[in-house]
Amino acid sequence: MSFNFIRGQRLDINLLNEISRRPELFAKGTDSLWDDPHISRHMLSAHLDPGSDAASRKISIINHTVTWLAKQFSKSKADILDLGCGPGLYAKELAALGHNVVGMDFSKRSIEFATADAAKENLKIEYIYKNYLTMDFDARFDVILLIYCDFGVLSNSERDELLKRVHKALRPGGMFIFDVFNEKCPCSKIIQKGLSIEKDGFWAEGQYLNLFETFLYPDDRAFVDQYVVIGETGDIKVYRAWNHYYSKDEIGEVLGSFNFSKHRYYDNIIESSNFTSTDVTFIVTCKA
Repeated sequence: MSFNFIRGQRLDINLLNEISRRPELFAKGTDSLWDDPHISRHMLSAHLDPGSDAASRKISIINHTVTWLAKQFSKSKADILDLGCGPGLYAKELAALGHNVVGMDFSKRSIEFATADAAKENLKIEYIYKNYLTMDFDARFDVILLIYCDFGVLSNSERDELLKRVHKALRPGGMFIFDVFNEKCPCSKIIQKGLSIEKDGFWAEGQYLNLFETFLYPDDRAFVDQYVVIGETGDIKVYRAWNHYYSKDEIGEVLGSFNFSKHRYYDNIIESSNFTSTDVTFIVTCKA
């Protein structure tokens, strides 16, 4: 769904004010960025930039994380499901270590790139273009990964749906490994509000106005970065990037309610970066 900023020959300021106001908790934007042809191209480029952590963490941090991840696995050749795998940056490193890897992502462009890249590298990786909230595996995997704070982008109901499906997809004793923003996050989060006029930028082709603002929801341990993009014809699209940050007690309680146990928490796994540093906690939990 999109809106138009122009009514006849007049700018509809009331509509713009309504669209750009503080949203309800976990309310979706009018549009999704995952399969937009223009945005997905820029997103893939950001994923593949080895010195940037705008879409994926820097390659040096990814390599460090993969080394740490491999030490957590109880098998030298594990069956691994990498959720939100993007262009396969973690999946291909794990496959090169001898693990059996399946990657799943909701960006068709990223999955197509990852599939071609695996073939070029002669790596046997299965990539699936799918929303992981609809996956349906039955006790297939030893390990399921969800890296780069994707867990926190989910609403509480989406999170609960994910945990049910992850539990079902794991073998008995299997591990779910993911990272979340922790309680330090609000202190380091940059609160932004402003506008920019851009041309052929990240959000759209041609010239457009980008109104951006961060909203905090401290009672719900959440924040959202909202982008209101107005094209040359007056069309308005709203994109929202939500994040829920967790205390260890809260995440432990949530995991326990879905029959996960033996939670282990790791801080300071991630080196300093533009996106996150010590405000991220990695969690390793097991299917009970």
